[in-house]
Amino acid sequence: MNKRDWEGQRNLLLIKGEDGQSYVKIYADKEDDMGVRFTVETRCRGFSSTLAGIYIFFDDLSDFISEFQTLENERRGEARLRSASPDEFELLVRIIDRAGHGLISLRLQDLSYVEIAVIPCTLEVAFSIDPTTLPFILQKLTRQVQELR
Repeated sequence: MNKRDWEGQRNLLLIKGEDGQSYVKIYADKEDDMGVRFTVETRCRGFSSTLAGIYIFFDDLSDFISEFQTLENERRGEARLRSASPDEFELLVRIIDRAGHGLISLRLQDLSYVEIAVIPCTLEVAFSIDPTTLPFILQKLTRQVQELR
């Protein structure tokens, strides 16, 4: 991940894996009255991807932040964020055991068209995160979304 590229963006979210190599990076491209179009970049276990043009409604972002807050307070459950377009983007933050260990799961899908065939290109990754980073991630995301509105 190139820090210079990241610093110039209006970043919404950066989640780093416990392995020090995996991450999910989301930054805003353009917002309107109803939501935000963003780009997501990920790297995990040798796989990497960048997908731009993903749109999420502000109401869905607010719901995600609320679920994330509950997850952080109770150290159980999950918070899920999905794109407005079905199956294009899904981010899941989940507590996986009683000790409070965290897991990030990301699914990206883009469609290619060849003649009359529709060919989905899908990437799914998951990695563990340090649960002590959850409050900082939540705080930063909440602040960034408030600034977009």
